[in-house]
Amino acid sequence: MRTYLTAALVILLTSLGIAAPATTGDVKATLSVVLPKELQVFQRNKRSEGPVRVSGTVTVPCDSVQVRVSGNDLDGKPLKGDWVDAKYRATENGFSTTLTLPAGGWYSAEFRAMKSNNEVATTKVAQFGVGEVFVGAGQSNSTNCGGGGSNLPTDGRIETKSGLVSSFDGKTWRIANDPQLGTHDKSQGGSFWPAFGDAMTARYHVPIGVVVTGHGGTSINQWKSGSELFNWTLGRIKELEASAVPGYPSFRALLWHQGESDADMKGVAYANGLGTIIREMRQQSGRNFTWFVAKASYRPGKPLEAPVTQGQKELWDKRIALEGPDTDAMLGELRDHGGKGIHFSKVGLKVHGEAWAEKVAPWLDQQIK
Repeated sequence: MRTYLTAALVILLTSLGIAAPATTGDVKATLSVVLPKELQVFQRNKRSEGPVRVSGTVTVPCDSVQVRVSGNDLDGKPLKGDWVDAKYRATENGFSTTLTLPAGGWYSAEFRAMKSNNEVATTKVAQFGVGEVFVGAGQSNSTNCGGGGSNLPTDGRIETKSGLVSSFDGKTWRIANDPQLGTHDKSQGGSFWPAFGDAMTARYHVPIGVVVTGHGGTSINQWKSGSELFNWTLGRIKELEASAVPGYPSFRALLWHQGESDADMKGVAYANGLGTIIREMRQQSGRNFTWFVAKASYRPGKPLEAPVTQGQKELWDKRIALEGPDTDAMLGELRDHGGKGIHFSKVGLKVHGEAWAEKVAPWLDQQIK
């Protein structure tokens, strides 16, 4: 009805030779949201809630900017959906605020600029959530190198079944169907991340964000502080931090899968080398965040229990990192190329992702109880 009345008013004014005022649609582009981004996942700080950073610009003359969030929380209860004032700075044409929202999603956020109690511009962010965010790093089994040996390279890719898993490349978020955004090696096959995310959403009923940064075939010697790979992951962490509310974490933990390239490295050397990387990453990011390290050394045709696994165990024993899944035990049909490959098959990717969730979940339960 409002559309038809507006159109009729424009026709009437035009016929009288009077310039018609701009409609909401005409000025919609003057209200721009920076945060939240579409499909962004904000890290919750409690089981029940988390802080959400809101910001943007508005160039149409206005008195205030307001935001209203709608959707269902993790228990399925609808949000109140009240309009909330964002701090509007006319001299900067900007607005910002922090919302404390119940954990859950996807949520939608409506924005409106007000002038003399009238809407003069509107826009909307269709989907974002408050849940759990994880960074991934390491070599090929942490990236998009799985599912090889099928008829098409894309056959090994998997998709999120829940639709509540989102992937971040440093600029944009999107549903985390393979290949994952943001890997340093730009691999294009399958990964364990959709299965991991689905297993976590099934347990916690919140959106899951994944931030994948690894590069296939790499040694820890290529991940030292100051290296391109170190800086790539550190940069992604800082991009996450830039969109979070200051003083609150932007992600829960880093999941590290690497070791195949260093399988014959002595355990003490590996533990010292990766331990230094972990310490430097924490120091340079400004956050003493948790690392999980998988047991990972399997190479087709080589003996199991390679020396590097002792280094991975040493990191767990010293609590420098927490224990990830035993991926060396995932053999046979769980590996690609008919069980002969070093990477995981499509079936194996699902098992791999669920194994990560089984390791992370007991620890996470203690963080949010």
